[in-house]
Amino acid sequence: MEESFSRRMTFDRKWGIQKGIIEDRSTLGGAILCYCSKIDKTGVTKFFLRTSGKCFWKTLQSVCIRLRFSDLGQGVVMPGKQVTILDDERWPETAFKVNLPVETESVALGVIDVQHYGMDPSADLAHTLKKVNPDIYERYSRDAREMVQNIQQLQEAFRGAGRRIFYTRHGSHVPDGGDMIQRRRRREQQTRLKTKDQGHLPIKGNKGHQIIEEVAPLEDELVLDKNTGSAFHSTPIDMFLRNMEIKTLVLSGVAAEQCVFCTALDAADRGFNVIIAADACAGFDPGIIEVLFIHFGRVSGYVMQTPDVIKWLETGQAPSRVALPALPDK
Repeated sequence: MEESFSRRMTFDRKWGIQKGIIEDRSTLGGAILCYCSKIDKTGVTKFFLRTSGKCFWKTLQSVCIRLRFSDLGQGVVMPGKQVTILDDERWPETAFKVNLPVETESVALGVIDVQHYGMDPSADLAHTLKKVNPDIYERYSRDAREMVQNIQQLQEAFRGAGRRIFYTRHGSHVPDGGDMIQRRRRREQQTRLKTKDQGHLPIKGNKGHQIIEEVAPLEDELVLDKNTGSAFHSTPIDMFLRNMEIKTLVLSGVAAEQCVFCTALDAADRGFNVIIAADACAGFDPGIIEVLFIHFGRVSGYVMQTPDVIKWLETGQAPSRVALPALPDK
């Protein structure tokens, strides 16, 4: 570890894990991190750090993706697969660099699937998660609350600037799910058998299908109902956006690694300039989200934070932070 670190440590002989506290006075401004380290089968020392509810994993041998978790106790590591990606220094930016001609006059905000089915623990997916995977649900629900606050800020900024906002709602259009592809119909059946009550997706007309009140659309804002991950596969969104002369999309919502990402990628492939507001999204697998967002920012569009999006919208100045960093371990 770097010299700027000061440490207090204990050693757990049962697990062979060294636990303690690291204080980084240089790069983290004096932030306190709980951590543990362990030597794996290959002899590589791995460190698991926790700060502000987010856990970062790194190994001294290779540069690895930072996995973010929010419910780890001191010295406890959430099980999961760890993957290695190219850091920003090694990524061939010259061949893939994204430079979007984003213009505030032709931008719209998209709020993807922020419905009761994914937010209300008594409805559909949220109910199933809380019942079957309570640890994942607790982390997701905390992230979702932060997401809602950031979406509200974006809504206020876009409405204040006179820019359009559109919404999507995800679910089956008919009660028996006959409009869904077979894979999704099978999933619903399997989920209902396992939970003995609710499934995954809502049915149009049910409460679960409705957008939550905190980010509800105004009467003059567009709402599109879809039954696929990407809004571009089961709604006329492409035609509507072009008719409205929209060229740039700022996307937010649920789930970050599923419907938001699929919609963002499809929009980019259709020639729209796409910005993902990362902190205005929520999902279920933090590691997958980070990989997808890093990749999207490298190849397909911009990945920004809500304050940066609002600053760009209000000033018209080209944004400076437009990608999720993948920094090398030092």
